[in-house]
Amino acid sequence: MDWTHAAQVAAVALFAGAFGAMMGVGGGVILVPGLIALLGLEPRQAVACSVISVVATSSSGAIRFLRQRLVDVPLALQLEGSTVLGSIVGAYVAYRVSGEAVAGLFALFLLYAAFSVALGGRHERASGDSGTEARATGTATATNGAAATNGDAAIRRSYIDPATGGEVFYRVRNLNLGRLAGLAAGVISALLGVGGGIVMVPAMAGRMELPIRVATATSTFMIGITAAATAVPYLAHGEVNPRIAAICTLGVMAGARLGSLAAGKIDAKRLRWLFGLVLLYTAGRMALRAGLRLW
Repeated sequence: MDWTHAAQVAAVALFAGAFGAMMGVGGGVILVPGLIALLGLEPRQAVACSVISVVATSSSGAIRFLRQRLVDVPLALQLEGSTVLGSIVGAYVAYRVSGEAVAGLFALFLLYAAFSVALGGRHERASGDSGTEARATGTATATNGAAATNGDAAIRRSYIDPATGGEVFYRVRNLNLGRLAGLAAGVISALLGVGGGIVMVPAMAGRMELPIRVATATSTFMIGITAAATAVPYLAHGEVNPRIAAICTLGVMAGARLGSLAAGKIDAKRLRWLFGLVLLYTAGRMALRAGLRLW
């Protein structure tokens, strides 16, 4: 790899880190296609380098989100066990599918993620409406209690929106579905090198009804552990190129810091649509790599 390619990889990694920290997806949705396009890496090698950098993204981005109190830590701990289990299963599957199959799966899940997040904004409530709801429901629900809704968890939470300064209330619903999504996220992380956020953010911001800021912050907190478990089999099989992985990791770390700073200054609705558009473009690129046409 010459200096020109190294600079290109660093630029892609910087953008991937910033985008990953803003959206809680680890940056792999940008980095894996970028490495394939720039260096002609096989999908499995690109995934291996991406998984290493995802750990850096999570570590860099999660610190700021924790300071902003945007991470739903109890929820993250409840879901993390299933994501780690999924990553073990995914690592086993990864060496039994072709590179084209990996690219095709990548494209399909990007499409799912784009539409799920773009349509999930209807669950977010303005702080004024949430305050009215809080007064109406009384002190029992205002103290983060749990209520049953068709057998699913409906746990009340709140956070301070860094863009508006207002308090936003939300409920954590469909916890069992979240655990299933965590299992799928672990498998996808091992197969595609995207850290699992590509599944967890749509699941949390959609069916679990978390605000997009909380969903992305919680996902960022979770994906580092998932990626660390995923990286072990790739290291054992010698798929990681140390030089490329080092450039990607440094670029992603720098980008993740910038992204976590910018995330609180961007309107949540615009953040959703930006996420969706980038994922749609990346889905098209990966579909071409798999020999498919999406449009």
